[in-house]
Amino acid sequence: MNDNIQTLKENEQLLNKHGWFFDIEDKFSAENFETGCSINGELTVPFLIDKLEEIMEEEEAEPIQYPSTETLLETYGYTAYCLSPFEVINNKTDALFTGECANWLISILQEKWRKTKN
Repeated sequence: MNDNIQTLKENEQLLNKHGWFFDIEDKFSAENFETGCSINGELTVPFLIDKLEEIMEEEEAEPIQYPSTETLLETYGYTAYCLSPFEVINNKTDALFTGECANWLISILQEKWRKTKN
């Protein structure tokens, strides 16, 4: 446990960069203000160690070059209906995605595209 605590202290800046702030001296708690995730108690340190490993793996990975948003949408049967506010429409069903939901759809399509390239 002490080795893990030392590892977290040594990598605190990296965790902070990704939104994680923690107290492993008194309260054994952690919170990510970007995602709203929080944890406290005996599993805080193992959780943070897992997060740290995940972050380090992500930072070592080569960045993925996605096609343009327009190309990505066309590939999967969508069209950017409006750019401000951002709206996307499904060409077959006319389902409409706006704002945050349109951005969510883009991230889903990027993940789908990435999986087809591996």
